[in-house]
Amino acid sequence: GDIWTDRSFDWKHVAALGRLELAMIPNALPGRASVRASVVAGANRYLAAQRANPWALAFTPADNLFDWGSNNLVLNNLIVIASAFDITNDRTYRDAVIEGMDYLLGRNALNQSYVTGYGDKFSQAMHSRWYANSVNPAMPKPPNGSIAGGPNSDAPTWDPVAADKLPSCVATPQFCYIDDI
Repeated sequence: GDIWTDRSFDWKHVAALGRLELAMIPNALPGRASVRASVVAGANRYLAAQRANPWALAFTPADNLFDWGSNNLVLNNLIVIASAFDITNDRTYRDAVIEGMDYLLGRNALNQSYVTGYGDKFSQAMHSRWYANSVNPAMPKPPNGSIAGGPNSDAPTWDPVAADKLPSCVATPQFCYIDDI
């Protein structure tokens, strides 16, 4: 079936992970060619979304809701596109992944890199149980290369800081981000 939803895969939607595994790891599965074709079809869906987005974002949820940890979904969609490159060797997919990373590195609504240590303005106080320096100076800061969760326009999941500062962003979900643990 069609498992390539606008939100791709995550911890509670794992069918795509199984499909990727069957497609990418050499095996004798009957019908493996159709499994691999399905991955390419999923990549084409995300590629079309990316081409229609002003920031080349391969994540365009139908309900315009950016979930908590939306950058995870962005990266997962890029994994599907990267897998299509591995299957087809078509550079269109490779180039789309490279361009898709631009969103995470600052070509986004906030003009901010979600990757610590990269760009002129980057996330520094992301939610983390390991790197909580912004709450406790005895804890380490997130190391360069850590990726912040990204925009979250899902108001019921907001903490008190987000609830205080984000209510006006729901109509423009890519603005629903605060660099605060």
